[in-house]
Amino acid sequence: MSTLYKSLANVYEAMYKTFINYDEEFRVYQQLLHKYNCDAVFEIGCGTGNLARSFADDGFNYIGLDSSGDMLNIEKNTLACNFLQGPMQDFVSDKPTKSAIVTGRIISYLPTNKDVFDSFITINKNLQVPGILCFDFIDANKFIPLISG
Repeated sequence: MSTLYKSLANVYEAMYKTFINYDEEFRVYQQLLHKYNCDAVFEIGCGTGNLARSFADDGFNYIGLDSSGDMLNIEKNTLACNFLQGPMQDFVSDKPTKSAIVTGRIISYLPTNKDVFDSFITINKNLQVPGILCFDFIDANKFIPLISG
C-alpha cells in the first residue's frame, strides 16, 4: 500500500475521483459541524485534500494530516489550509481541536488492530473536551461494482 501513496499518488487521486462524490461527502460533514457550531476541522488522513477546498471555501479553519508527503504535495499550494505530515497513530496538534473527521477510506489502510486503537487514542488526545469526532466507513459492496463496471 505504501507504493500507492508514493510513486502512485497521482493515480490514487484520479482513481478516487471516479467513484467518490466529494461534494456530497463534504455536505454531510458540513451539516454536522455547523450543527455543533464548529468553525474548525482537523481531517485525519486527508490524502490529496479533496475535502480541504470545500472546507476552506465555507470558512472553516482547516488542518489536514496525512502520512504521505507525496499525497500532500498534490494541488496543496493553492489552498489556504494547513497540512501536516505524520502518522495518524501518533501525532500532536499545536492545540486541541473542537472537531476531527476520519473518512472511511483511511482506517481500512491501517494494517493492525493496534494501529486502529492507537489512532483513536491519539485523536482523542488531540480533541477538545467536549469535542466532536465524525467517523465513517466504506461499504465495499457499494463501490466494487462501480470500479469493476
